[in-house]
Amino acid sequence: RLTGPGGRREEDETVLECLAREVWEEVNAAIDISTAHHFASVRYYYPDGHGHTARWLVHFFEVGKWQGEPQPSKELADLAWFPLFALPYVQMSVDLQFWLPAYLRDHEPVEVEIRYGDDQLSHVAHHSSRPLTTSAL
Repeated sequence: RLTGPGGRREEDETVLECLAREVWEEVNAAIDISTAHHFASVRYYYPDGHGHTARWLVHFFEVGKWQGEPQPSKELADLAWFPLFALPYVQMSVDLQFWLPAYLRDHEPVEVEIRYGDDQLSHVAHHSSRPLTTSAL
């Protein structure tokens, strides 16, 4: 599946420090965090035998400035650029297929909840709210 740079926040870092570190580790580019725009927070729920349990809270950012030419790494081996009007959604995870086109169309930040089925691959429910609150960070 196509994805962007990302990973887990270390205990002693802020969300923006994590963003800068993960982009550096995965595509060898130094971002200017002052140009980072937080546009989505997605909470992922998976079945746990008693309903659904939140497992991940993922924050999505756009970055306006960086130094260096992004390069593949061992963490993100394939690197490709696509025009916004021709993103290959079918190659992305099912949750991105749901909410990313709406964000790109409306340019309104979103908070999203995604619930996965028993196979932990198929998405069975979603909820989206606007606007994105800073409490998500």
